Amino acid sequence: MIDGHHEDRSYFVERLGLSLPDYRILQAAAGEHARQTLQTESIDCVVLELELPDMSGFQILLECVPVSSEPSLPIIVLTRVPNRDIWDLARKHGAYACLWKWHTTGDLLTMTILRGIAQIPPTQKETGKNEWSGLKDAGEPAVVLKPRPRLPSSFSKLRLRTSMTAVEITFRYVIRPVNCDVKLYRTPIDPDPLMLSGPRGFCTITLHEPQTLYYELQKNCASFTVWTESWREPD
Repeated sequence: MIDGHHEDRSYFVERLGLSLPDYRILQAAAGEHARQTLQTESIDCVVLELELPDMSGFQILLECVPVSSEPSLPIIVLTRVPNRDIWDLARKHGAYACLWKWHTTGDLLTMTILRGIAQIPPTQKETGKNEWSGLKDAGEPAVVLKPRPRLPSSFSKLRLRTSMTAVEITFRYVIRPVNCDVKLYRTPIDPDPLMLSGPRGFCTITLHEPQTLYYELQKNCASFTVWTESWREPD
């Protein structure tokens, strides 16, 4: 969701997170961060506002879909612009669908995204590469959808009481029974998990996903409980 309107973007991102639990919503900051994300991630769909603070959304649309008759992935225009001629022009230039924000619910956006993904399978899924090197200097954060990795059956997800922007957390924990251990992962594929020993203690760990850690119970461990003590925001 490339959108310069903060409240609009926050609302629809929250709705998509609830209605698409098997997808991970990635947000890339403007400029180089956005370029790196779009070049390195396999993207399934982009939601685009035509009114951007630093450029026209049509510039991004044309860079993402250089040949309108051969889109490689669905671009959903979700805009405040109430002009049907503009919507038709966006479709002509390769947008899969155009939605007016004031008449669009989270459910409608979700349904449109899923239809777009079904009808326009992204090229990146087949090649393993992202072909959007032309998307740059997008201004506001871009929200894209990527399949959420499935957790191993032995993993559990831990939701932390921190801010969404926290980069490090300190917490106290209790493990039961007392002679058990817990492996703590920053991501589902963390190659260097922390081993926590019972019955209780304190831990400080860097976060790689907002408000989220993963853990794996060891030695017939029955429970793992944490309480947030403090967290650190980005410098």
